[in-house]
Amino acid sequence: YLLSLKIQGQRIGDRPLLILGVILLLAGLLLLLFGILSDIMMRTYYESQNRLPYQVRKVLSNQKKG
Repeated sequence: YLLSLKIQGQRIGDRPLLILGVILLLAGLLLLLFGILSDIMMRTYYESQNRLPYQVRKVLSNQKKG
């Protein structure tokens, strides 16, 4: 919508939709980067201790009876 207005020659810099779009884009980028950073930190923490991030309590066999 804003691109079509810009092509028509109108000013879009003072529109609230542009500001909202930029804010949402930056927030999404930050969430993605925090997710990647937390994954790297978690892997580093568990690999430095030679531990798995989970423990298997019990292994069940899937064998058919009869």
